[in-house]
Amino acid sequence: MGFLSEKLTGAAFRGDLKEVKRLLDGGADVNARGEDGYTPLHGATCWGHLDVVKFLVDRGADISARRNMSDGGLAE
Repeated sequence: MGFLSEKLTGAAFRGDLKEVKRLLDGGADVNARGEDGYTPLHGATCWGHLDVVKFLVDRGADISARRNMSDGGLAE
């Protein structure tokens, strides 16, 4: 994962919508995965940041992304 995408994941986990927007506009990958397999959408969802969740989905986040092969996607 690149630097921008790492920062995006952190911002999504924190619920920092302004930073999420800035990073995506700067070229961060909305579906980037960390070493643990989490995407920015996973983080925003897990912590209840609905505004960030909606924004990420509007920007093309994959709602069926799975962290690993043993868990279901967010849409399941």
